[in-house]
Amino acid sequence: MRLEHYDQWDSYRVNLTDSERQVFEDHIERTDTVRAWKLASLCGLRRGEIGFVRYKDLYQRETGDWILRVWEDGAKRSKYRETPVPDSFAVELRTIKEEVADVSPDDQIVSMSMRTVSRDIRAVAESLGVVEDDGYHYVRLHDGRRTWAQNLIEQDVEPLQ
Repeated sequence: MRLEHYDQWDSYRVNLTDSERQVFEDHIERTDTVRAWKLASLCGLRRGEIGFVRYKDLYQRETGDWILRVWEDGAKRSKYRETPVPDSFAVELRTIKEEVADVSPDDQIVSMSMRTVSRDIRAVAESLGVVEDDGYHYVRLHDGRRTWAQNLIEQDVEPLQ
């Protein structure tokens, strides 16, 4: 876990290792919050984007890799983008879309409010900060995105132009 102090706030930016990210995920109780955490920490979605993506936005390319389409209405600065989705998470989402009777392709992947998701994330952070590592106290939803980006850098993935 790497912590970097914010200049303007009494808090820290947090980058988690893969195992720390998984420990955090394992302590989340609500299914929607788990999906939101995965969308941030595995796919790099922003808090404001998570509430807009739908099951139908998951797409498998001819090459076999999975992407999630982030449309203009939910993207920062109203700019369309595509982000990779790990196979295991893509299969999980596809299975939900195809096999859960009351789920439509038009349904949002995360149906609860981002305020509730953020509250759940803070609760997990507080509890893990007591039993695991003090650094967990500072984890917020955006730290999932930060963790995703740091993992890409460590894997020498070149940014798209």
